[in-house]
Amino acid sequence: MTDKFFSEQYLVKKQFLTYWREEYFCLNKAFAFIAELVSTKWIVIATIVGVASGLIGILYSESQFLPIAFEKEPYAKVTVEGLKANYMVGEPIDFHVRLEGYGCHGGFPDVWIKPDGVEEEVIWARQGEIRLMPAGVSCPNVEVYEVRHIGDMERYQRDPQERLRTIGVMPITMDREGTYIVQVAYGEQTLIRFDVIAR
Repeated sequence: MTDKFFSEQYLVKKQFLTYWREEYFCLNKAFAFIAELVSTKWIVIATIVGVASGLIGILYSESQFLPIAFEKEPYAKVTVEGLKANYMVGEPIDFHVRLEGYGCHGGFPDVWIKPDGVEEEVIWARQGEIRLMPAGVSCPNVEVYEVRHIGDMERYQRDPQERLRTIGVMPITMDREGTYIVQVAYGEQTLIRFDVIAR
């Protein structure tokens, strides 16, 4: 074998090694870049965002868990406004009943005026409105805010439904002295007393 052969072999090996050294260097740089990415905050942020998105997706896809986690507690508050403490015999009585709260709204409550201490005697009443749900449909919880003017002569005269709901004469007056109760039935009873005195 000649020196020329060995020198050619040497050049081939040198070229081969140089090629692989350059390839190794490029691969090494690529792996270093990937390692640097993994150690950066962007991978951490992307992981947190991915996990949070997955949890939110699971929560919203399981809608039966939402009412437990996010729904408000139902409540109802009934107030009687504008009712004076004292009226004269024959003086018109009018006031407002306000219903507010959150829950299954089945309608506006009944309102009665009775003599204090005589449960079975009703002087005047307004039957409430009842909201019926179709069969098989549950009553959804909603925000509730309604006000009714009790003793509103204009509405009584123009609205036949209001006349059907009313038991007693309009305007509301008491023909004898005594203590009376306004009773509103919605969940717990709301009782407000007022006095009727002689002229």
